Amino acid sequence: MPTNCIYCNKEYKQAAAFKKHLIICDILHSNTTTEELSIRQMSSIISNLIQKSAIQEKKIKALESKLFKKPVKIDIKKWLNKNMNDVGDFEEWFNNFKESIDEKKMDIIYSLGFINGITSLFVSYLKDNCIDQPFKAFTQLPNLFIYKDKEWIILEYDLFKKILFEIQRICLNYLNEYKDSLGNEIFNDRTNALYLHKSSQILCNISEEMEKIYKRIHINIRENARNVIMNDFKIV
Repeated sequence: MPTNCIYCNKEYKQAAAFKKHLIICDILHSNTTTEELSIRQMSSIISNLIQKSAIQEKKIKALESKLFKKPVKIDIKKWLNKNMNDVGDFEEWFNNFKESIDEKKMDIIYSLGFINGITSLFVSYLKDNCIDQPFKAFTQLPNLFIYKDKEWIILEYDLFKKILFEIQRICLNYLNEYKDSLGNEIFNDRTNALYLHKSSQILCNISEEMEKIYKRIHINIRENARNVIMNDFKIV
């Protein structure tokens, strides 16, 4: 038969457990002092407290292991190569990007300058052609990643510089065509000022400005890697 504590009304089914509880509850709810307890009773109380403490310690450790679980370290480049390899090649993507540059896009570069203009064109082209893009950036890392020759690699500054030089060459070709179209009007003060303005917008020092362009593209296209991988991890 279940037994209820006369002090707290807690129910016990086992006599031994009820007896241990009653000793402690009696102390808490009556005038009984520790001096009046026998050695056997004191041993029972201490044993009971030790058991409860051990159970609580296990529960605390279990909670801590869940709350302070160390994130899994993931090499994002390896993860990309394993899980995202059904994309187009960067060389083909870049060739298509270069072919997309026309008079209208040149007006953007003339208006914003080479740094902001190229950043704007890159970001717009990536967002307008968002399916299977060989271009990735994540908030957890400063790198741009490209899919080239059937593997994801970091877009290093040396390669990025070559890319920018190619784009600048295309812009200069458009500028020369514009100059040729002016004919003798090039000597007109207003026309000449416009031509010089367009020239100044294109002729920046790529070596000095490429890091700035790299970072701006990264900021505009990056995504949280946790949303991609759907896991607790530390990107390396």
